[in-house]
Amino acid sequence: MARRSARILEKELAEARKHQIPLMELPREFRDKIYEACLAFDGAIFVRDKTREPRCLQPTPTKYRQREDFDRGMASIESSATAQGRKLFYVSKQIHDEAVSVFYRKNTFEFTSLTEMEMFIRNMGLSNQHNLRSVIVYYEAEYPPEFARTSKLLTECVGLRNLTLVLCDACMVYTDSGRAPGYQFDWAELKVPRAFGTLLRIRGLDNVRVVLSPRAGYFVAPSNRGFEMLAAMEDAIQVTKKPGPVPKTPKRRKAKKRAQKKRMSAST
Repeated sequence: MARRSARILEKELAEARKHQIPLMELPREFRDKIYEACLAFDGAIFVRDKTREPRCLQPTPTKYRQREDFDRGMASIESSATAQGRKLFYVSKQIHDEAVSVFYRKNTFEFTSLTEMEMFIRNMGLSNQHNLRSVIVYYEAEYPPEFARTSKLLTECVGLRNLTLVLCDACMVYTDSGRAPGYQFDWAELKVPRAFGTLLRIRGLDNVRVVLSPRAGYFVAPSNRGFEMLAAMEDAIQVTKKPGPVPKTPKRRKAKKRAQKKRMSAST
């Protein structure tokens, strides 16, 4: 009985193989649909440093964080793909290249650290940078140099269409009172990093969201107002520029020399 069942199964498999079509014989659009079914995720792919958590509130609900994290120093697509999708990258070079392009085009990448974002973009290669479509990035006040570098890198991602900025309350204070903003936001009085001006020069953006995360809660700007808010922040940069050093005048130099002579005579 067992042998008979095995023969029947073998016959059915042989018949099924006659109707199989090799993957590479399918049209490219059909292959892309297969890659998308294996590699496109509903929620954002969470890219983070496992040793550090963002201090601001997170715009993506925890229930949607269902993807594996990238390990620090290993910003590669393989560590975030499902087991089924991961196999596609090792079939052949052509399938790898096609699947990778779909992976970057069809997913949103969420970064809780500017350092992680910079490392990720630099390691992904130029062709993959052009395929990047959707990014969520956190900004905290203690990282102005990193933000300047990553902002410049984003301008090189010519395929980027959706950008979400999460601004933690630590980077925003009222210039007149020195306190963090509440639910009422006055953009003209906020201190913002100069690097925001670079984001205005990203070409091809269709959707910009600005998420403010004060301690009491967070406010999400409507998608169609993201560009307006970036422009308003650029105006605020001009308002909040720090004054340069006061130039030394001849009178100040003479006064300084007199003070030095007075200290020297007092010490003797």
